[in-house]
Amino acid sequence: MIKRLIKKSLRSSIFRRSVAAATVRTTGKFISLILRIVAIKILGDFIIGVYSISKEILDSVFSFSTLGMDVYIMRHISTNPPKQRLQKLYSYVTGLLLTSGVIITFIFELSAPFVASEILHKPTLATPLRIIMVGVTPWIFLTFFIRGLRGKGLIVASTTFDSAVIPTFSLISLIFLELLHLPKPSYVYNLISVISAWLTTIIAGAYFQHKASLKFKPSLNPRYRPDDLLSFGGGIYLLRIVSNISNFLYSSIKARLAGIVELGVLVSLQRILGVLGIPANAVVNTTIPHLVESLETQDRARLRKLRYKSILLSLGMMVPLAAGLIIIKGPLLSKIGPLYVKFAYIVDLQIINGIINVFQNVFVTTLEMAKKQKALIIFTTAVRTPLTLLLAILFIPKFGVAGIVYTDILVALISSVYYLSLIELRYNI
Repeated sequence: MIKRLIKKSLRSSIFRRSVAAATVRTTGKFISLILRIVAIKILGDFIIGVYSISKEILDSVFSFSTLGMDVYIMRHISTNPPKQRLQKLYSYVTGLLLTSGVIITFIFELSAPFVASEILHKPTLATPLRIIMVGVTPWIFLTFFIRGLRGKGLIVASTTFDSAVIPTFSLISLIFLELLHLPKPSYVYNLISVISAWLTTIIAGAYFQHKASLKFKPSLNPRYRPDDLLSFGGGIYLLRIVSNISNFLYSSIKARLAGIVELGVLVSLQRILGVLGIPANAVVNTTIPHLVESLETQDRARLRKLRYKSILLSLGMMVPLAAGLIIIKGPLLSKIGPLYVKFAYIVDLQIINGIINVFQNVFVTTLEMAKKQKALIIFTTAVRTPLTLLLAILFIPKFGVAGIVYTDILVALISSVYYLSLIELRYNI
């Protein structure tokens, strides 16, 4: 049965589109790797550490402003709604996102000094945090456009904007900055990141509107209320709030217990090793329209096949990447710098983490598309967040930055088991 399923999976359109998306994402990761090496050589470990901490804080807060609308629009577009209704939805959602993005940016601009001094205990991060928070609005809309393209089935295009365009702009900007011999303050990489995010968002927005035949007309018309907007989008938003509060607390603990340079090295390695997540992301994103269709028709047999196919394809595509990383990790890290050679063991730990996250990504996407956000919220609030913070407090002082990876592995493993039990036992999907 497994052998037959593998053969069918390899012949399917899901596999072909996943490979195409994975190829684009791999190219993006390669550009990101070049960017990271160039940035370290030009800017130094301290500035990269400042950026890494700032970016973690940004990642923890930016999706507060998405209101769950990015996932909602992706699922809604997958059902092929009438063009007029989609335009009304698009206008209403973009109005909400624009308003919330401005509000969130304003709040964090004012609170940046407090966050830097009182929470992170690193006052020098105030200005870098303020600069990178200007990227909240473009990151929100970029995520929205990427999700919309995925809902339309344009996986390669969405992957290009998601993984390749920003690092390309950043690399060009950094090299240009170096050629001009301009000053490089601690916030320079934050500024480059924000400019690249704005440029990418503008291009992605124009492309999405063209492909979806929609016009950018933000509206807050109170008379327009999609039936399932609050139930689905609101559920996703609450889940994001809980998850991002958890991520913010986790990032704060990491910033307080680990040194800026060491944490910067870890984040750099994690971004390089993000190549391991490419297969799972490509496969999951490609299967979303099929997943939504199966959920709408309540085809449980097809849902199980999609789940098994996603896992098999993801792991099958990941194994060569993992093997290649193990082979080249010594020469690769020595090229980046001696400090990275010291943390070479992180590569092996991240491979384990990557394998576990294959299962976690498939299970979470299934539950989100099945509108089971309430169960995810309860688990994240009652179990996942307290467990993550407790393990971080215990592991980081004892193991250093490796304690962060140990925490991620254990939490991902426990979460995956729970999510699978929900899918198979409670909801039977």
